[in-house]
Parts: sequence; C-alpha cells; structure tokens
Amino acid sequence: MSNKIIELKNLSFVYHNKNIIDNISADFYRSEISAIVGSNGTGKSTLCFNIIGLLRPTSGEIHFNGKKIVYKKNYLDKIRKQIGFVMQNPDTQIFCSYVKQEIAFSLANLNLDKAEIDVKTDKALDLLEILHLKNLPAHYLSYGEKKCVAIASAIAMDHELLILDEPTEFLDLYHKSLVLNILDDLKKKGTSIIISTNNYDFACKYSDNVLHIE
Repeated sequence: MSNKIIELKNLSFVYHNKNIIDNISADFYRSEISAIVGSNGTGKSTLCFNIIGLLRPTSGEIHFNGKKIVYKKNYLDKIRKQIGFVMQNPDTQIFCSYVKQEIAFSLANLNLDKAEIDVKTDKALDLLEILHLKNLPAHYLSYGEKKCVAIASAIAMDHELLILDEPTEFLDLYHKSLVLNILDDLKKKGTSIIISTNNYDFACKYSDNVLHIE
C-alpha cells in the first residue's frame, strides 16, 4: 500500500467564475501532520471541503487510499466513517441539543451498542478535559468550549484521517496546547492529520510537511 493517504491531482474549483482552487497537485502522507497554509480567502477551507466531499471539484481528482473519490452519496457516506472533519466555526458543526448527544450521534452511526457509545463519549470528553460539560445544553457553551466539543466528537470516531480547519481558533492557551498534544499523540498512534491554518509559523512548527497556497 502506498504511503500516500490523500493525493490531489490537478485540482481546481471555480465559484461564480472565480478560481478558488487553481490546478493544485499535492500529496499527504500517512501518520503525519500536514498543514495547508495560506492567507484568508486563498481556498484552504474550500480545499478541505473538496477532500471531505462537501464540495465537488470543477476539474481534477482527489484520491483517498489510492482510490479516486467518487462524489456519490453512498460512497461519501462510507469514506466519512474514515475521514473526520472539524470545521473552523463550531456553530456550523454542532447541531444536537446537549453535549453528550453531539458526541454520541456520530458513534451511533457506527452501529455500536449504547454501553460502548457511552464509554467512547466519556473518553473523548475527558481527553479534551471537558467531561464536566457532558450534560449541558450545547448553546450554553462558549465558542472555545464548542470548539473542544467539535474536536472531541471527531476524535471519538477513531478516524483514519482527521482534517481540522483552524483547530486552535477560539481556544485559550491551555486548550491550544492540549489539542496540539492530542494531535501529536494521535499521529504517533497512526492517525493521519491535515490542518488548515493562516499561520505559517504555526504550520512549520507543528506539522511534518506544508502545502502553501496563494
């Protein structure tokens, strides 16, 4: 098996006659933290949306585990059990009323029994040190707390590939450090990670390789 987990082949995405992504080719590797870095408006989030299948490329191809991503519902539902995505704004991602429901929702789609879902939910929340938020309504939380919940929800799924758009945004210094340590531990356990950020220094410091887009 190739060491490449994601391959971008001449990828372009056009929106309202504007090239948001223009003929990008790049490879992302297994068990590494990769960064997509660029200033605001350069298409970083759009690129992530294309990889996860929320948007469809105008031209070019994306390969996951050596196979071309097909933009059909059944196929995308399948690979989203292998690829996790944490959006930049947690309000666009959290939709359950209570924190524990948010974590448990995705796990339920894996056909796990309730006891296992409860264990995985508590483990993910404890890892982010937000277990005390478990029974709170999600809309009561601060932005930083919501971001932690979104990250915990993705981590609970044990994805093969985890994509995070500005993962430390809205977090206090303690939780920024905590999240980065968690991502490093996940990498050591074999999880492949892609981070989107506008901070070039951050990308160089915390990732194994960097894709710079303009």
